[in-house]
Amino acid sequence: MQNLDHILAELAARTQRVFESALGSERHALLTRRHQQLFGALELARLLHLGRLARRIETQIDACRRNIDAE
Repeated sequence: MQNLDHILAELAARTQRVFESALGSERHALLTRRHQQLFGALELARLLHLGRLARRIETQIDACRRNIDAE
């Protein structure tokens, strides 16, 4: 489980860096790409039957979507 916590922390940190790294249309494009990447991670977590990881990735997806909508 410790490795899972590290993965989750890294996912959140990467999403935050994307949010902080740009403004305007560039930020929107980066957040949209990040959103798609998170869906890929979610699919992999589900294929590997990692329910906790999948649920936490869904949380990241929701946060990323809110950031996109706020743009």
